[in-house]
Amino acid sequence: MNKDFLKYRVYDTIGHKYLDEGEIEFLLHNDGNLLFGNWHGDIKFAETQYVVERCTGLKDKHGNLIYESDIVEHKDSGGLYDVCWSESECGWAIRHRASRMMRAMNCFDGDELKIFSNIHDAMLA
Repeated sequence: MNKDFLKYRVYDTIGHKYLDEGEIEFLLHNDGNLLFGNWHGDIKFAETQYVVERCTGLKDKHGNLIYESDIVEHKDSGGLYDVCWSESECGWAIRHRASRMMRAMNCFDGDELKIFSNIHDAMLA
């Protein structure tokens, strides 16, 4: 069984970088908020500073795992798509950046998609 879908990454919106594995931990508080902490014992509510992005469990044509908030390029259309969770598609989907049209990711083979960037890098550019 592929367990890649259990992976995640954390983006620091103040430091403008992805955190290294083990650099931060987070817990789900009983009120639904995320508690973030580090190895120094500092714990705080900081859901605005950190963005947790889930792995789709799918890989692009180069074998790289595709995460929520990645921007992928489709081989045939050449268009750029945002990776997101879609209630209407009942799973991971790609949304065209210009037309906003959405398609379920399970319709694609890994060799059809290539990670282009992510939404955080695109906002900084």
